[in-house]
Amino acid sequence: MIRLVRRCVVASSLLLAMVISSAGSGTPCCCVPIPTNLDEAQRLKGWQLEELFRQAEMGRPLVGTANGRLVHLTDKRLPRLKCRLANSLWRGKKANECGDFMNRWIGNRDWIGSRYVIGPSWIDGKPAVVMEYAPKTPLFENMHDELREVSPGLYIGPVFERFPCPHLRGWIALQLDCCDGKRRKR
Repeated sequence: MIRLVRRCVVASSLLLAMVISSAGSGTPCCCVPIPTNLDEAQRLKGWQLEELFRQAEMGRPLVGTANGRLVHLTDKRLPRLKCRLANSLWRGKKANECGDFMNRWIGNRDWIGSRYVIGPSWIDGKPAVVMEYAPKTPLFENMHDELREVSPGLYIGPVFERFPCPHLRGWIALQLDCCDGKRRKR
């Protein structure tokens, strides 16, 4: 009888320890809320953005003018401050049906463009809009961005540095002007 009680106590303790240790592991334990606008995307944590990206189909390729934000950085030093600084200058992207895109900046300036293609994501190998820049492109020559549409007109995606070895730098969100989660008055 004592052996049985001892086994039950040990088994219960192990089960409790497993539950407690997995609670803080960063593994999602419930559904991630699907954002419908940039403000909602901004409030998500890195693991939630990755989970949304993995669950999303590619959607429609980005075409039009999109407001954008750097919503998460993986940097260990001052990531929120760096996001705020980047967002004080970078405003989003403009893209056309041919795959050409241009970054939008403060003061309605369009500067630093390239072409996007549909290709495999570095996150999961599924199709994504892939944006890379030519060598010697100011600010972005080392960058590899990916996008998927997570709700109508709202795109999220990882931002990687390509070399010396590819690594995740953070997450961006882009929202087409015509699709801000509510109807615009004309």
